[in-house]
Amino acid sequence: MRFRTIHSIGVGLLVTALAAAPAAAQDVRTQGFIGGLGGATFGTASGSGMLGVQGGYRIGPELFVIGEFGRMMDVLPGELGDMVDFFEEELEDELGAPVTLEVTAPATYGFGGVRWTRGMGRAKPFVEGGIGVARVKLEVGEASFAGIDLTDLVNDQLEGEEPETTEFLFTFGGGVNLALTDAVSADAGYRFTRIATDDPNVNVSAIYGAVKILFR
Repeated sequence: MRFRTIHSIGVGLLVTALAAAPAAAQDVRTQGFIGGLGGATFGTASGSGMLGVQGGYRIGPELFVIGEFGRMMDVLPGELGDMVDFFEEELEDELGAPVTLEVTAPATYGFGGVRWTRGMGRAKPFVEGGIGVARVKLEVGEASFAGIDLTDLVNDQLEGEEPETTEFLFTFGGGVNLALTDAVSADAGYRFTRIATDDPNVNVSAIYGAVKILFR
């Protein structure tokens, strides 16, 4: 009789624990996050940096809706970079004096999308993608002829040529999210972004890291 009573108590405790486990797991499940990211871009005329802020909210067991706003310091396509170099050499040959011309194309962007993540451990793989817009602006960092600085003059001329454009973009990528504490996690990822500028399109790859504050 005593054994039967102990057995009944043990079964009752096991059933109670199993029933409570999903609820406990759900209580600590991340409902949302916000954080900053930084990284390096490549695949354009020159490598540069990127900075951004991303937030997300859970809409399914493994799915988040996300939004991001940020800036890539230079997305000048390789073809345009080659044209600038060729133009610089041609001017030097024609004018018979040193010519310096440095052109960049910073882009401010924003997009919304989804993020899918899976796993129950501290390290969880994720895939994400989104669509949005980017504002790209051509800037002359330096322009000189025979040692004479013409940067301001060239930039004033560009202002009349509408060097800014706002275009559609899409982006996708993935990586690994690592839980650092109950309230903080970090991402390490790769991303590809296409901005639909006039020929040529802007195609940017990036590797980045992010730190995120988690909301339960």
